[in-house]
Amino acid sequence: MSTNPAKKTREGNPMEQLKAWRTHFETRLNATTASLREPTLGAVRHAVGSGKRLRPLMALACFEACAGGRDAMGPELIDAAIAVELIHKASLAQDDLPCMDADDERDGASTVHAAFSPSDAVLASDAMIALAFRLVSRLPEGGRCVEIVSEAIITMCRGQAQDLQENKGSKDRRWSETCDAKTGALFVAAARLGVAASGLPSESLMDVAQRLGLAFGRLYQLRDDATDADTPIDRLGVLAGHAYDDLAWCVSAFPNSAPAAQLGSLFHRPTRSTTA
Repeated sequence: MSTNPAKKTREGNPMEQLKAWRTHFETRLNATTASLREPTLGAVRHAVGSGKRLRPLMALACFEACAGGRDAMGPELIDAAIAVELIHKASLAQDDLPCMDADDERDGASTVHAAFSPSDAVLASDAMIALAFRLVSRLPEGGRCVEIVSEAIITMCRGQAQDLQENKGSKDRRWSETCDAKTGALFVAAARLGVAASGLPSESLMDVAQRLGLAFGRLYQLRDDATDADTPIDRLGVLAGHAYDDLAWCVSAFPNSAPAAQLGSLFHRPTRSTTA
C-alpha cells in the first residue's frame, strides 16, 4: 500500500487531486517570491495574488497527458507551472502601464501600477521574469526550457507591439497574428513545459503541445472577445471552427487524452441554432 500522500490523492477523486495540486502550487509560488524585498515583494505579491491559473493548468494537463510517470507534485512540473504564471503576471503588469493600455483596474482589483507606482510595476515585472528563468534553468531539461520561455516572451513582445501599432491587412489575419503572439505564445510555452517536465519531451509531443497552445489561446481570446462584445463565440466562425478542430486533434494525439480533454472542456463548441 502506498504511503505517499500525493500519490494517494492522484489516485483518488480528480477534483480532490486538482485541489491538492493547486494548494501545493500556491504554497510553492508564495515561497518562490519570498526571496524578494520590499517594495518589489509587495508589488509582486499583489500581481500574483489571484487568477484562474489557466497556464499552470495547461502545463499540468500536458504533463499528465504524456503519461511519463513522474509525480505531478514534484518540482519538475510545479516549478515549470510557477514560471509560466510569473511571466503571465509580469506581462499583465506591463500591459496595464500608462504607456501601454493605461488600465487602473483588472478583474475588479487595482492594477500593479495603480496600487503601487509605474516604476514599482516595471521592477516587479522584471523580478517575476527573472524568477521564472531561475526556475526553468534548474529543470532537468533546463536548456530547452529556457529556450521555450525565451521564445514565448519575445513573441509576446511582438504581439504587444502589433497591438499598439496601426495594423494593415485582412482583419481575420491581423486578429490571428496578434492573438497567437499575445495570448497563444504563453499557452504554447505552458504546454511545452508540461511535456518537457513529464520526462517524455519527444519532438512529436512538442509539436502537439505547440498546436494545442495556439488553439487554446485562440478559443480563450474568442470567448473573451465575445463576452466583451456580447456576441456569440462563433462571431469569427471560420477561425473558431479551425481552433476547435485543432483542439480536438491535439487531445487525441496525446498518450493519455483525458487530462487535455478535461482542460479543453472549458470551451463548448457552439451548435447551429434550430430555432427561428
